[in-house]
Amino acid sequence: MVAINGLTTLYALFGYPARHSYSPLIHNYLFNKHNINSVYLVFEINPCNFKQSFFGAINIGFCGLNLTMPFKIEALEYLNKIEEDAKKVGSINTIVFNKNTQESVGFNTDLPGFLKSLHDKKYNITNSVALVLGAGGVARSSIYSLIKENIKKVYIYNRTIEKAIEIKKMFDVFKNEKIIILKNLEELTRKEYDEIELIVNCTSVGMNSNNTSLKMPIPEDWSLKNKLVFEMIYEPINTSLVTKAKKEGALVINGIDMLINQAIFSFKIWTGIEPDFKDLKRYLQDKI
Repeated sequence: MVAINGLTTLYALFGYPARHSYSPLIHNYLFNKHNINSVYLVFEINPCNFKQSFFGAINIGFCGLNLTMPFKIEALEYLNKIEEDAKKVGSINTIVFNKNTQESVGFNTDLPGFLKSLHDKKYNITNSVALVLGAGGVARSSIYSLIKENIKKVYIYNRTIEKAIEIKKMFDVFKNEKIIILKNLEELTRKEYDEIELIVNCTSVGMNSNNTSLKMPIPEDWSLKNKLVFEMIYEPINTSLVTKAKKEGALVINGIDMLINQAIFSFKIWTGIEPDFKDLKRYLQDKI
């Protein structure tokens, strides 16, 4: 194990909530495995203090950050540079700080992490039909990835419809006729629902730290048989949606796979090393 000392470099996750995150387990394991003198921490930042915390991290000398809800979009205005795909999506989750120049560069590893999770399950996106629940940063990344991979159609449902409409406008240049906004899920016809092969939950509905009494992001009477259900939540691992999907014979990607895959790409950006997915998953399963 690498000893923490005066030369130890700092990385962290900023979010609200954030203390439930397994990211410290992943990155500190990887730093030790590869004999890198770094440590990864978690900070639960009150949203009104995010700007001050962001520049505080630069001034203290952090080498990089991960961001989760609700900071993936707000952080864009504070960066010096933004990687091209992240700029198109309008959302970042990984930052590199140059301590010498105090320059900050933003990336979005949700994009490759999402696609890798689907490809690992041998899911063919081209000409398929998807339903994405939510309109935050990870939803933007998922929708953008699906469109780039030539999906036939993607429905978006978000409780605040204006945010879903904003996503459709953002992707104007990418044939946004593929994007259909739903005012409510009940407006889907039986035929339209049967055509949906992939359901992606990018909301916080079902998360342990979410105080809402709503635990299922879709109607209880929907059958998930023969669909691929992608749950972004990983705490708990078996959300109500995942439990229902498994019971009804759906193929499931849970939040752990997405967490690991986006972390793999973040770690590669910071260190140049691409970790092994199976090794990381075995390690996390042993720990949790």
